Amino acid sequence: MRIKLYSTDAEDDFPTDLFKSLDEYTDYLLQIHLYMGRSLPPADETGAADPFIIARCQGKKVKSSIKYETLNPGFFETLEMVVSLPPVGNKNVSYPF
Repeated sequence: MRIKLYSTDAEDDFPTDLFKSLDEYTDYLLQIHLYMGRSLPPADETGAADPFIIARCQGKKVKSSIKYETLNPGFFETLEMVVSLPPVGNKNVSYPF
């Protein structure tokens, strides 16, 4: 798995031609379990923040709920998206992550 944290909006740089030579793809459900954030930096004049999470994969994105006026958000939610990859166990594929 490859996880990145960005401080500003960033484009998904997943290499779209990584598995181009394969004819078979399998849809997988990617689940991202969010728990808590701690000691986030203040983002407004009140000394708090309104944190949320954006997860990107293969040009798709999902967003968590917003936790208002906190530096220690408790998300306790699961984000889901469908991603298409070669079947696990395919000997012709080596995943770069």
